[in-house]
Amino acid sequence: MSKDSLFIRFGLHKDRDTLKLTKELYCGIVVPAHILSYSPDATIAAINHIDHDYFIDPMTYIFTAETIRYYLTEVPDKEKKNKSLGFKPSIKKMAVNYGILDYFDSKGFAALTAAEAKALVPDLAQKSVQLQMTKVDSGFAAALKKYSEILKLPQKNQTPIFITSPYFFFDDDKSKEWLQVNIDFANETKKIVEKMDPALAVVPILLAPSKMFTEKLLTDFQGHKKLIVWPSDIDECSPVVGGGEAKLKALRSFVVTAKSKGVSVLSLYGSYFSVSMHKLGVDEVANGIFYGEHKNYKAKVGGGGPVSRYYINHLHKFFTIPVAIRLFQKHPSLMQFEPQATLDLIKNNPANIAEFDTKPELAQEHFLESRRMEYDYVKSHSLQEIVEELKDAYKAYSPLPDTIIDEDLGYLKVWANVLQGEDDKSPEDK
Repeated sequence: MSKDSLFIRFGLHKDRDTLKLTKELYCGIVVPAHILSYSPDATIAAINHIDHDYFIDPMTYIFTAETIRYYLTEVPDKEKKNKSLGFKPSIKKMAVNYGILDYFDSKGFAALTAAEAKALVPDLAQKSVQLQMTKVDSGFAAALKKYSEILKLPQKNQTPIFITSPYFFFDDDKSKEWLQVNIDFANETKKIVEKMDPALAVVPILLAPSKMFTEKLLTDFQGHKKLIVWPSDIDECSPVVGGGEAKLKALRSFVVTAKSKGVSVLSLYGSYFSVSMHKLGVDEVANGIFYGEHKNYKAKVGGGGPVSRYYINHLHKFFTIPVAIRLFQKHPSLMQFEPQATLDLIKNNPANIAEFDTKPELAQEHFLESRRMEYDYVKSHSLQEIVEELKDAYKAYSPLPDTIIDEDLGYLKVWANVLQGEDDKSPEDK
């Protein structure tokens, strides 16, 4: 595993310079469709400026009952001289690009049912492909007028490395009909893309609870050799409660089975656990540079960017900068696992990490360096060595001092157990 296995989720335009400067540390970016739709000039400029591989997340899951309420707001109605319900600006622009704004307006912005989504398959799949394959290149001229300081001619071809199909949350109970909707969209998108560019792959995104990630799901999407997984009920860094270990085991089983069938897996929101699962079948991982190792798809949308945090390499987790400083001061041995570039920058003094709070780009670069080190470690060590490293970290630093942070490192032990698997455990581990 190498830097060619890490995608960074694009979120804030101000991060474009950091992403360009560090592009050798990751393989490409994930561009959410609503960001591209809402600020096309700035996003197209960022994509061209970063000049890296990318793919687009269609974000269509937000149009269903599970999530749509988080993306609605009251908007002025000039004709009625009052306020009515409508999409927030970025979602409105995306709905326009998908050709479905009038449809939602006509139904009072009620959520899509599975039957309604199924009826939209031909048109929405076509619009989604059109957005992904043409919007960046066709919008270059407009972006150039506003961002001439970072964009240079001649224009570069910026076709995504693959196309993703519209997707929606599915389960095996009341929402089981949504699984077929996802299959229909994946197959229709593949049919459209094959006519336009047979060499361009279509990769479905699977948003579902961990129990749905079974061999049957691989059969359902058997025409696709690459799948993006988003287990909705898994927070890899908090697996100690809520049956998290069992859910991680289900994901592990899915990944192993997928690999045996020649199916590549990309973890859309992954932590070091997903990075480590490269040994079992996860080929690529995506996350943000301060966030994105986990996402609750039903979470309310907040404003502003993520807070600056520091990634402690040996604990494989983000901490607030003041907490990170105190942990390093309490446990100086943690410093030996940090990237050399970071140690040089802070002059081996944890207190100097405070500067990262006012210069978040330093914390971003540190995280990317740390993740590269993690990838290099996974690539050069056996699964058993990775497991032992996690166990050693847990034994050495758990529990964390409650005078510094009330947090458990139990995730390290759970990761070790799940990665090792029942068949590989020694008697004392069982």
